[in-house]
Amino acid sequence: LPLVFGPATGLVLAAAMLLVTRQELANNAKKRRAEFRRTLSVYLDLVAMSMQAGRGHAEALPASAAIGSGWAFTHLQDAIDGARFSGTTAWHSLGQLGDRFGLRELTDLDAALTLANDDGAKVRTTLVARAETLRAERIADAEAAAAQATESMRFALIVMVFAFLSYELYPSVARLFAG
Repeated sequence: LPLVFGPATGLVLAAAMLLVTRQELANNAKKRRAEFRRTLSVYLDLVAMSMQAGRGHAEALPASAAIGSGWAFTHLQDAIDGARFSGTTAWHSLGQLGDRFGLRELTDLDAALTLANDDGAKVRTTLVARAETLRAERIADAEAAAAQATESMRFALIVMVFAFLSYELYPSVARLFAG
């Protein structure tokens, strides 16, 4: 074998590993964003319930973030606490968190709450509407995942039936063509 074969193989394997690693990282980021969306939906439900119990949005946002556990609730709580120290609104800080993580739901929440606050509309109504929207999206995502699982199971069943029929019919077909 020529000496160039070793380095060329190494470069090809390095490129393949780079692509595999990048794809794995993209898949992990997608899963984490989906988990954050579910957490945000639960968080907004908690905020809406807290506001229905009589709390104002300034008190309900940090209190609801403190209730939950996990990495997403920690980021929400850190963003809200950071807003208190930096002098910005909590929803603006959540919008910045959405920009950093690439979550459109948080940036949309920032825009909607800023508009509601500027126009004098009820922030509670806006938060409840966002919670309902995220809940509906979460249900639609669960139904889509269930439909995809059903479809993949159907494909696996078709492959198994084909393999079984091939196994059962092979001797007869072989005898037929053999003479």
